[in-house]
Amino acid sequence: MAAIIGVLTIVQLLAFPMSASADQWSASLTVPPGSAGVSFVDSYHWNEISDIVASDGIIPISCSAFTTSGPCALNNPTTSGTVTTLLPPCESSTSTNCIASMSLGVSSSAMVSSTYISTVSGPTTPSDPSLDIPAGSNEELWSNPLENLGETNTYATLVAVTFSVYKGQVLSASIDAAIYPYSQIQGTFYPTTIASDPTGGIEVQGGDIDCAYVTSTTCGRLEDFPLGTQASLSVRVSNQVGGWFRGRLEDPTISETPFDANSNVITVSAGVVSVPTLSYVATTAESISNPSVGAFFSAFGFTPGDAFGVYEMTDSPGAFTALNAIRDVVNDTASGEINVWNFGTLSSWQGTPREAACLNNQSQVDGIVTTNSMAYQPGPPSLQGGFFSYGVAGMHYNADGSLVLGTYDLNIRDSVAECLYGFANAPISATVSVTESSSVTENVATTTVQDNDGWLHVGAYGFEFSNPTISVKITQSSRFKSSIVCIRDHVRKRVTAFRPVCPRGFKKN
Repeated sequence: MAAIIGVLTIVQLLAFPMSASADQWSASLTVPPGSAGVSFVDSYHWNEISDIVASDGIIPISCSAFTTSGPCALNNPTTSGTVTTLLPPCESSTSTNCIASMSLGVSSSAMVSSTYISTVSGPTTPSDPSLDIPAGSNEELWSNPLENLGETNTYATLVAVTFSVYKGQVLSASIDAAIYPYSQIQGTFYPTTIASDPTGGIEVQGGDIDCAYVTSTTCGRLEDFPLGTQASLSVRVSNQVGGWFRGRLEDPTISETPFDANSNVITVSAGVVSVPTLSYVATTAESISNPSVGAFFSAFGFTPGDAFGVYEMTDSPGAFTALNAIRDVVNDTASGEINVWNFGTLSSWQGTPREAACLNNQSQVDGIVTTNSMAYQPGPPSLQGGFFSYGVAGMHYNADGSLVLGTYDLNIRDSVAECLYGFANAPISATVSVTESSSVTENVATTTVQDNDGWLHVGAYGFEFSNPTISVKITQSSRFKSSIVCIRDHVRKRVTAFRPVCPRGFKKN
């Protein structure tokens, strides 16, 4: 999608609530002159928009449509770019690249399907059948019997699929999806638009961080889910969406089934998760007196006397840097807490060729990792010494002084684990540990390990923060024998054992 400006110059007075009640805690960041501020956000949801961005090799170009020539002819072998499409609801049983259903409830067994109300007005994009890229819509509005904490029954979905095009071909597709409770308020607002920036590039302007959506006269003000809410979202989407997923979810299940030759149905069901978050503003004097705070803001080019603010994405390396820089000055305490439900694709796995072959299968969902931590590592878990390791960080205390207790869930396909470790088809198990930077293993209130329906689920709940690393070791049960077929020239041999391997000179068939 178009470029997002993460650093904001703001001259209004600081104003944000310290904790959530009926209204969701706001990450809004405003700072007075001579101060610098930082706020942590999960996404630039207020900047999501359907758009076509081409590149001439120098600067990005905003396209209102696909063309037959020039940089906006993305199916031409000489052109490249990205196309972001917000998916509409499915109009029929054969519709693709659409939202099939969204359900909510107080438990997984009591979820009720939502009813589509309308689509928010805003920019749209056409389809390009030659690239199998669908038309782009806007946020979708729904009603559900479950009342949110704003005392309304209204919810918005935002499902954005981004296609990366290189030399006239789609190389990959990614997805970001979320459900937002909202209550509609009236006023003057600024809808999201695309504009040129001073350097000749493009940027997304407008929107409102406190709104699930805006029009010129309305805002879908963000509200909280009721505690314990379970949600499910099912989308029919290009089968180029795959690989690894991340999310703000608790105890998720994810399924994927073919829909037609070019698309799959991906369904994610999970509980809403509470995420501590933070906004902090420092005066020039505080930046000077505290070296770590001063160094953090200086890295962004902050000059004393300016009014300067930055929104840090929670899945960025900068979020870890920011937390460590300001931890002491905020007494290791969060500003507020929100409860959220979202998921999306992660970047490709970095590792050995074998690991990449097993863990970067874009034709399927390989796994999903979710957490409630204030910051989490960008990308999938790393794989070292046979352990999946995942870095998270956060403040030690909630705004009310209680301890922040972490949640972590890892779901991985059995077939992916079998490929990675060379397991045969047999029960798979795992162990999990949470270790702080001091190498002291944390007390974890609850761990769960389940292997069902072709998926291994590992969960860790109740651990404390500063900068813990979560490590998962996957093993294969030796309770059952299994068989493999080995071949050499025209000779076939079946080997049955607890951990069968082929004899020397034979290869697994």
